[in-house]
Amino acid sequence: MILPLFLIGCFLIVLFQAFRGDQPSDPSRHAISFVKHVQNNDYEKVVAAFGGNVCRCPAKLGWVSYLFYKSGEEPNLAFLMGHDFDAGPIAVKAMKSDTKNYSILDKPEDFAVAIPLRFDHYRPMFLPLDMAYGYDISSEQFEQFLADPDHEAWKALTLRMRPSLDKGTADEPEAARALANKQKKTAKREPSQSGQVDQADRPNQNDLEKELFGDAARYNTPKDAGTVKLADGSVLSNEAVAARLPRLKSAILHLHMVRRDQRQPFTVFHFVISDPVLSLAGSNKDIALKNFHAPAPKPTE
Repeated sequence: MILPLFLIGCFLIVLFQAFRGDQPSDPSRHAISFVKHVQNNDYEKVVAAFGGNVCRCPAKLGWVSYLFYKSGEEPNLAFLMGHDFDAGPIAVKAMKSDTKNYSILDKPEDFAVAIPLRFDHYRPMFLPLDMAYGYDISSEQFEQFLADPDHEAWKALTLRMRPSLDKGTADEPEAARALANKQKKTAKREPSQSGQVDQADRPNQNDLEKELFGDAARYNTPKDAGTVKLADGSVLSNEAVAARLPRLKSAILHLHMVRRDQRQPFTVFHFVISDPVLSLAGSNKDIALKNFHAPAPKPTE
């Protein structure tokens, strides 16, 4: 009599734990951890914090593609990795989940998490598009950009945000390369069911590629910053260029956080950087970029 009661008690405890999960539903703690891993330059933990309610192939090198420049993935968090910035307060909003339940224990949850970012000490530079892809520009082109950095700011927005103009800035960090190589090996052993990269978590990506890659893949791979050439053929020093480039003062990091059921931790399914505000060199004037969103595609006739 005692043994059956004991087994029933164990079953009820397990069942209670399964349904109770991580209560209450609030992804804030996981969002804060994600940001701290980014600040600590911990590529492995940042990658582990990504995931989805459904099986998706995010990019050919996996989630780590969103953490270094040369992957060419936009949006990208490379400009935040390992740097000192302030984050918060966090705003959380529940979203309707379209993910179907695969078992009675499943309870998919989706949340929109908005995290204001402030750059009081470290202020990333915002580069002209061509410079961010390693091309030299003329002093006239440089002046045109400084006069209107908001012009087509959406093109490779976060890939143009750089901590430095030094050589090697755009290189793939060793920690990222190790994770990318691991993803390559996994992909060879476990090919995706569709055999194709799922683009669902990369909104406007097709439009972006048409706009950026039309000129013989000119803007395919970000590189170390190009130089600014003067009319006499000389080149402005990196120090002179950096002193005039606009700097990122604030932005909002939007995280789409999900979990399939309450037994699991929240993960980051998608992210976006929005509402960037730049401080302009040599003045107290700030500029809130308006063109950080890709324009809506024109309807076909």
